[in-house]
Parts: sequence; C-alpha cells; structure tokens
Amino acid sequence: MRLIRSGRRGSSRARIVMVLITALAVVLGQGVIVAQGTWQSMVEPELVSMTYNGAQADDDSWDARINDDGRYIVFESDANNLTADDSGPMNTDGEKDVFRRDRISGVTQLVSVRSQVPTWTTDRGSRDARITDDGRYVMFVSGNQFVEADVNNSQDIYIKDMQTGTYRWVDFPGDGSGGMDSDNWDFELSGDGTFLVFVSADGDVLGTGKTNVSRNVWGYDLVSDEATLVCVPPDEGALANRGSRDPAVSDDGRYVLFLTGNDWSVDDSNGEQDLYVRDMQTGEMRLVDFFGDNSPLYSWPGDLEISGDGSRIVFGSGQDLLPGDTAPSDVYSYDLMSNEATLVSGPTVDSRGSRDAQVSDDGNTVLFYTGQSFDPADPNGDQDFYLKDMTTGEFTRIPVVGDDALPGDQIDELSFSGDGMHIAFEADDDLIAGDTNEEDDIYYTPVYRSSLGAGATRMAGATRYSTAVEVSMQAFPTGADTVVIATGEDWPDALGGSALAGAVDGPILLTRKGSLSPETAAELTRLGARNVYLLGGYGAVSPAVEATLEMMLDGYVWRIGGPDLYATSKAVANRAIELLGPSYDGKACVTTGMNFPDAVAAAPLGAGLGWPILLVRPSDPKVLLPPATDSAVILGGSAAVNPAVETYLVGLLGDPDVDRMGGATRYETAAMAAQYGVDHGLLWNGVGVTTGTNFPDALTGGAALGLYRTVLVLTPSTSLHPAAAQALTDNAADIQDVTFLGGTAAVGTTVANAVKALLGL
Repeated sequence: MRLIRSGRRGSSRARIVMVLITALAVVLGQGVIVAQGTWQSMVEPELVSMTYNGAQADDDSWDARINDDGRYIVFESDANNLTADDSGPMNTDGEKDVFRRDRISGVTQLVSVRSQVPTWTTDRGSRDARITDDGRYVMFVSGNQFVEADVNNSQDIYIKDMQTGTYRWVDFPGDGSGGMDSDNWDFELSGDGTFLVFVSADGDVLGTGKTNVSRNVWGYDLVSDEATLVCVPPDEGALANRGSRDPAVSDDGRYVLFLTGNDWSVDDSNGEQDLYVRDMQTGEMRLVDFFGDNSPLYSWPGDLEISGDGSRIVFGSGQDLLPGDTAPSDVYSYDLMSNEATLVSGPTVDSRGSRDAQVSDDGNTVLFYTGQSFDPADPNGDQDFYLKDMTTGEFTRIPVVGDDALPGDQIDELSFSGDGMHIAFEADDDLIAGDTNEEDDIYYTPVYRSSLGAGATRMAGATRYSTAVEVSMQAFPTGADTVVIATGEDWPDALGGSALAGAVDGPILLTRKGSLSPETAAELTRLGARNVYLLGGYGAVSPAVEATLEMMLDGYVWRIGGPDLYATSKAVANRAIELLGPSYDGKACVTTGMNFPDAVAAAPLGAGLGWPILLVRPSDPKVLLPPATDSAVILGGSAAVNPAVETYLVGLLGDPDVDRMGGATRYETAAMAAQYGVDHGLLWNGVGVTTGTNFPDALTGGAALGLYRTVLVLTPSTSLHPAAAQALTDNAADIQDVTFLGGTAAVGTTVANAVKALLGL
C-alpha cells in the first residue's frame, strides 16, 4: 500500500434523502437497453461472440456488422451454445445461425429462430447478417422457412424486427415464389432499412433479357415491394454483356455503388472495369472518373464502401493508382461532391500494405488496417487499426491490445459504426486472456476520442446547467442513448455519477430539484436520449422532474439511491458494475463523503477506467464495497479518509491491492489522482483544468474527460495552484490540448493564461 499523509480536514456535511431503488432484475426484465462504454477496453478488446454469462462460443463466428451507435453487433456462427434456443430438433447443432449481441446487457439473441412449422425438415442454416442503423432490423438469408407462405424450399431473404420478433419474407419476384437460390452473395441493407442490394448469378429473374452475363447487381425497395435490376442503363438501351459486382448502398437507399466492365456513360468507352454510382431515385448512372480523364482503374478494386450520406466511396487496390503509393496494397477514397481522388493510406511510409477500408456515415473518417506506421508513436511495427480524418489528413492509431502487435492476417472483416466511434472485427487468434476457445471470434473495440479540444479551449455556459450542456454537446456530437442526471444544487448524490456515465457512454446533465431545467430538456432532445438515470431520492430530484422525463422519453427513467449518500454511492456503483460486466477490472475509488473535491478529481478515473466511486463516513471504518471489487485506491489523506478505513480495506483486500493518493490540499490530491489515472491507462494530453471550490463543472466535465481518456486538475479560480502547475509542467511534453471547464468565474483569465504559458499554447 502506498500512503501519503495529508493534513486536510473535510467540511462537516451530510444529507439524508428519500430513496427509490429500481432492481436490476426488473430493469432487465423490461428489456431495457442502454449504451455502454468504458475506456478499459483501450487495452483489451471486448469479446462479442459469447453467451449471456460469459461462456465462450464452441465454434467459429464471423462476418460481424455493427449498428450506428455501437450498441448492437450481428454475426454468423457455427456455435450451438450461444443461446438456449439454438439447439434441439428445430436448430440442429453444427449449422450456421445469425445472432445479435447487445453489448450492454450482455444478451446474445438468436435471430434465425426456427419455429414448429410442419414443412421444415433439416436445418439449412442462415447467413449474411446485416443490421439497420438503429439496430432494430436484421436482414439475413436462409434456406429455412420462417413464415408459412415461404414454401419454395430454397434460399430466401428475411428481415426480422427484433422489437416485435416478427419475420418479413422478401418475395423478390413478387409472385409468391421467392425466386432465389444459393448463387447469391454480397447482400447489403441500407441504414434506414428501406433498400437492399445483392449480386446474383441466378440468371434473368425479372425478365430483363440479361441472360448472357455471369453476375448482376439487384435491388429491392422494401417500402414499395419493388425489385429492380440496378446494373442497367437509365435509358433502357441495349444491354451490355459484361457483369457487375460488389454493391454498396447509402443509408437512405438512394445511391448504389458497384463495379462493372460495361460502358454505361457517354464518357466511358474504355471497355474496362469501372466504378459506377446509380441514383435509384432519378435513375442516373454516374461514372466515377477516378483519374479525371475517363481512364479505367485496370486492376479490380475491392472492399467497396459508400458513406451513409452518399458523399464518399472508399476501396482497396493492389495497384499504385496515385502518386505517393509504393505499397503492395493501399486504401483509396473518392469524394463524390468535389470529384477528388485521395490515397488514404499514404504517402507510403514503408513497404507494408493496407486493407479493409470502412467509412463513417458523414464521409469524414476512414478506418483501415495496415502494417505501416503512420503514427510516430506506433511502437509495434506490425498491423494496426488506423483512422484518417479526410478533412485534416490526420492519422490516428487505434490500439487494441495495448502496445502489443495485433495478430497480423488473423484480423479480418472490419465493421465501422456510422458515428465513427466503434469497431467490430473477426479475429482468428485469442486476443484476451478470457478467450481460450481457439475458434474464430468476434471482438469489439471503441474508437478513442482524442481530446475535447485543439490547443487551449474553454467549455462554459452561463450557468452550471448550461456548462454541463456545453460539455455534452462537445463530447456527444452525434447523440447518446442514455444520460445520467443529478441535481445541480448539491453534490452528495451526484458524486458517483461519473462511473455510471462511463458505463452507459453518456453525459452527466444537471437539473434543479423542483423542475427539469429547460437547457437540460433541450439537450436531451438533441441527444436523442431514450433512457435516464436519476441519482438520489425525492429530496435530491423531485417527482415532478421524474414525471417530466417520463413524458419526454420513449425509454425508461430509473432512480438510483439509498437511505443516505453512502448507500447511494454503493447503489450507483453496483449499477455501473452490472453494466460494465466483464470489462470491470475490480478496482474502486474510495473517498470522503464529507466534501466533494477528492470525489470530483476521481471523475475521469470513474468514467475512463470504469472505477466506481465509493464514499465513506469519517467515523466508520467500514466501506460498502460491491462484491465484485477486489482492489481500491483511496483519494485523500488521513484527515479526509480515516486511517481505520485503510486498515479495513487492507484486511479485506490485502495490502498490495490498496493504494492511497493523498496530498496536503485538495489540489495536491487531484494532481496525484490524475497521475494515478495516467499510470493506469489514461493520458495527460487533453487534460482538463477547473475550479476546486465548486463541484458542478468538475463533475460533468470530469466524466467527459474520462471518456476522452484524459484527466483533470483542480485549482483556485483566480490563481493557478502550485500543485496543478507542477503536474502540468512535469507532463508538458505530452500535452498538446487543454480544456478549461467553466466560465471565467470558475477558471479565471489569469489561470488560463498561466496554464497556456506553461504548456506553450
């Protein structure tokens, strides 16, 4: 145990609140889904292909697709132990099935559930799982019968509504036959679930006359129930004899990208393979003139993708298409708005290739996998995930297993969420200690937010409520499914909220006790929030606030509390740990419940590392420790946290698993807590600076900082405290960005100027 004594004395304060505790069993029984995020997965990816209780799949899993906010992942698997209903006479072991994993509740669902339909005989398996942006609808292909009208005993396209459990059979020809066989592939579903595309070698399904080609791209409008041949000139002229392949579709189903050897544009006479985009609304067939001179690509590009908004395409190629490309394989982009071609994985750093390009919905970010080291800090010389910002040209390396190399060619089939914040992939190797099945598995890793700002920025509103909104808008520009709300008028019940915010991957917002603050209500609408956690009882947040939220949201409002602030902190910690599931590493922060500074200094550790914050009484050595906790860090010196608490924790957990970070002042303790967070995986870059004399800005901003993998120092409002100054000076080489939380009344101009001078910003 590391002990640093402190002479600081906490102020005398306590609160008792009424409580309404929502049992976890009730919550899960309602089918409530919340988003999850913890930067603990920075050093260890999350295993997706497993059962609800953490058991490993007993066979291979592959072909993962992730929804827009990273909550749901669908995949195929030969495993028969992932769900209880994937066994028995109607789901014969050994046949592939389609599954959807909810990363938060830990529930894996069998999408391709066979029921007792008399015409069924053997299990023919299901494949090609695709998911809509909201995660509600899953498309797949199967030779099984899921509705009684499907009697063709052939391969068919199905779409399942995961909310109602109902199946929709896509009768492609519209004559009740289904009209499919096994020679169909490359199925894709638009993000909004209105249009699907695929490649077929079935022949002339719709009577178009295209019987002399090996493959065609087909489409189906799921709103109008209309099938169409995508790869046909808009003027319905003479049909060419070259095939088409590799379709991709925009989120609204309007734009379909594909590759063809047909010359369907007046500018295309090269007789070679070219990229085309068809506007399914106008019928326009657009040649993607990659070089700007109507010359062909010559080599066939692969892994074609189009952004959700239809503005950008990306693909891989083994040919050197643009200057700066000397690698054996590279990733390219074409901006359909500016007609600009770009070498994404370049200029070439070494002779290693790049592959598996994916693009965010707005076209601004491209994900790919490469052995090149575009980041000077890339230490492993092996293959890694990289992002490229197509606006700035900046590369960002996404570490998955710390600084160790990923297992090279054993990583495959990347899927990038539309919001650009989440990655699912297949791995042939066992990447984490808990994965020992020696099967192909599906994994998840988050895309790390780099920092809240660029250089020196200030996030502030006119009030503590609007400051929390400003932080939320910066940290969650694309929205958040679940939000934590606490009173902005007092601190005890709010202090544990950071770990819960990290667990649900959402912001902390503040409200007045008696009524929902208007700025908070507006931010909930902007976020598109469905669920809210209220911290504390009716004395902290009134029933009127709860009733307003119930009327606003289409999800659930949960209130978590206890008979006093100490029980509340444990109740919040328990819920955070339940949500974190296997990613919880067992450590908790322990600090005084008599004052706020040490607890808010721990906010980045709570949100960023998934460490719940537990409050202790000054006179009681016992800590209400959740059962899953096996180590602790005490924040604050002996005057803040009684030495008897240390003795109790050491007796319970063992001396090596108890640390203390405590200084003579709250500012020293905060600096030590920041360094402790960095020692365990957070970063100094992006560090936040805020007042140590009030709690709201530090609490709401500190939780966001943790999600950005960075830390927080506290200071008086009018002068930079020496402890904060020393911490910033010691780590200046690692700090390119800093964020001031709160207005000039919280962090004065003198403080901001001093920080910028120390950091050279």
